[in-house]
Amino acid sequence: MTLHLLVELVNSVPTPMPSPSPGLEGGGGATTPSSTPAWVPYLTLIAAVLAAGVAFFAAILQRRSGRESAEAARASANAAKKSSQASERSAKAAEDSVALNAETSRATAERLDSEALGKRFQDAASQLGNANAAVRLAGVYSLARLADDWPEQRQTCVNVLCALLRMRPQMKTYTEEQHYPVELPDDGDQQVRRTVSDLISNRVTGTDALWATCDFDLTYAHLVDFRLRDATISGRFIMNGATIERDCSFTRTVFGGGLDAQELRINGTLKLTDVLPGPGKTVSLTGSYIDEGATLDFVLSKPPPATEQWAVWPTKIVCRGELILKVTKTTYEQATFHVPGLQLEPTASFRIIQTPASEADSSKLPKIEAKEWSTTASAKIAIPGSIRKKHIFKASEWTGVPQPQFEYAYVTPPDIDAILGLDDNDA
Repeated sequence: MTLHLLVELVNSVPTPMPSPSPGLEGGGGATTPSSTPAWVPYLTLIAAVLAAGVAFFAAILQRRSGRESAEAARASANAAKKSSQASERSAKAAEDSVALNAETSRATAERLDSEALGKRFQDAASQLGNANAAVRLAGVYSLARLADDWPEQRQTCVNVLCALLRMRPQMKTYTEEQHYPVELPDDGDQQVRRTVSDLISNRVTGTDALWATCDFDLTYAHLVDFRLRDATISGRFIMNGATIERDCSFTRTVFGGGLDAQELRINGTLKLTDVLPGPGKTVSLTGSYIDEGATLDFVLSKPPPATEQWAVWPTKIVCRGELILKVTKTTYEQATFHVPGLQLEPTASFRIIQTPASEADSSKLPKIEAKEWSTTASAKIAIPGSIRKKHIFKASEWTGVPQPQFEYAYVTPPDIDAILGLDDNDA
């Protein structure tokens, strides 16, 4: 290309033409050389060559500059990419740092919360050990609030409250008018126990039953006015060997984990109304003792379907007080309530009450089966005539001597006044 350009430049140089002689005009006289110097064409050629060289080198420089610009652009793009990647890494590092800081802050907050909750537990526990009943009462409320706020240790808090009920009641010496010292339960300690009972009852009922999933170990507890109503407890409820004082009652309560209430000592009144266990569980009162003047009261208005066993067992109960079974009209299938091994002492009374008598019939009442009963002289058995006529009550293997005026009823020595079969009006 450059050579072609040079050839074009050379060809473009004009050839010098002869100029006419000054003495000759209009004729064909001789010519004389032009006045233009002979080196001018060569100078033009040299200039053309130089211009071509300049253009050539300019093209080379331009091409090199283009390559350098492209390389610079690629380098700039790579640098921008690396910068973007670095920015992304920096942003990711910042996010990781924020997450780490948040996790650290959360862990710190949880640790501080745990320490604060632990401090509350220690303070409440120290209050429960105070000799002053008012301070113990404050500790009970503090521990209950802590159980609400601390789900991870809720069972522990409930265990401590149950342990308080398992402790021996505190006694106080009183002086009567004759200045005779009498030792009776301390009123302050009784108030503390009632408060614990109320707190347990309140927190296993209603829509916000926070403690309903807990286990309650009241083994050998001293229970005063302990009541549960409309509760469903999924955990275990253990009352083996507990002492019942004053008026305790379980009303429309389902013990999902079962109720172990064996060998109770009933000094007051224990009333069980529509108490049922969860599937595969039982309500057991085996071996319980009803003291003289005390009452065990069953209200049987909600028996299970006929295809299921009634898993409530008042078995081998020793009664010196009163045992009452109340039956009422129900829409459930007829079921059988078993009361095996009842031992009635001389001061004991067994009663079946139909409530109300005018609205129930035998097809809507549960059957009551008495088996292996032992009745001593002077024990009273009161059953309405309608119950006897409808054969709702059935006794078998009753030890003792039969009484002619009452079918299947026996006492140990012959005593015609031991068995009382009441009419409906007497019930």
